[in-house]
Amino acid sequence: MTSGSVRLLIACAMIASSASAQTTWGSLHFGMTLAQARAALAGKIVSEQDSPSTPAIMLVAKPVKFGAAYGEPRLTFDRASNKLIKIVWDFSIAANGCFTNYDSKLNAKRVLNVGEIGTRFSERYGPSMKETGAWPTPDQLFDHFVGRKASEQFSSDRVWHVDDQVIRASLRIRCDAVSLLVEYEPAAP
Repeated sequence: MTSGSVRLLIACAMIASSASAQTTWGSLHFGMTLAQARAALAGKIVSEQDSPSTPAIMLVAKPVKFGAAYGEPRLTFDRASNKLIKIVWDFSIAANGCFTNYDSKLNAKRVLNVGEIGTRFSERYGPSMKETGAWPTPDQLFDHFVGRKASEQFSSDRVWHVDDQVIRASLRIRCDAVSLLVEYEPAAP
């Protein structure tokens, strides 16, 4: 794991809640400006999404490993204030149709990502303060992907309140498409 990956992992795990300068990854913190984040992420930014018709600007960073799963960090800045307001870590895996091609390696990656996020966040932060839906077990995921159960869907949301931040893990599985996002935001005052 590179030092940049470690820094991004720390950012995603320790996001601060206010514009005060609690450091998360390098010098990243909620409330910092886009220019400050660009400087802190030099060499790690994959793209910048800036459409004047949207209320936000997004920086997309290089994928970072969390346990055995890789996720793509996206930092969101409010256009009006030019401040960092959210970080989303995207562990999603797209599909081409509904079980159109069987790919054992990709299915293993799907099971691994869902299992890693489901297990490691609970280990790190304890039981979620709110949970809707049931997070699937590795056995359920294996049966789903190998059995190609198109009628079976999974949906689960978990929320933790940690150190003045809110962390949400959101999972949706339909066919072999996995949407798995982990969001970090400052807690409401």
